[in-house]
Amino acid sequence: MRQALAALIDHTLLRPDAVGTDFERLCKEAAQHSCATVCVNSAHVALCTALLADCQVPVTATVGFPLGAANRAAKQAEAAQAVRDGAHELDMVCAIGALKEGLREAFVEDIRGVLDGADGRAVKVILETSLLGEAEKRRGAEWVREAGAAFVKTSTGFGGGGA
Repeated sequence: MRQALAALIDHTLLRPDAVGTDFERLCKEAAQHSCATVCVNSAHVALCTALLADCQVPVTATVGFPLGAANRAAKQAEAAQAVRDGAHELDMVCAIGALKEGLREAFVEDIRGVLDGADGRAVKVILETSLLGEAEKRRGAEWVREAGAAFVKTSTGFGGGGA
């Protein structure tokens, strides 16, 4: 039962003050428990990929984390570099301002830029629902589907209000 549950968990370390030993511990725990992935900021993908080279746990990279406010080209480049560094999938923060303003094309193109950089890897889009009203959440989920992303996620954990 415990191993089946662990296989559903992205073991995550996104603290800005995390250091090498924190990532070593994260990867050791993920390997020991056979977690679904480890999820780290894109700057740490290469390290975690190397630390997990001898096991079946892949690495998920965040893109545009935690604000989602980077431009499309920057997010696309971050996604592409994360893939080169070994990312198996990507968790991106959406263009929250574009969503709130109702700018469908800008919102969808932001996601498509990351999809282009992802080179076929699954892209999960974080809406940061604590900052959105009900209509914005529905619209965001619809636009994520339109853009072609694999999943919608609720929260970074950094936006206040929780998931």
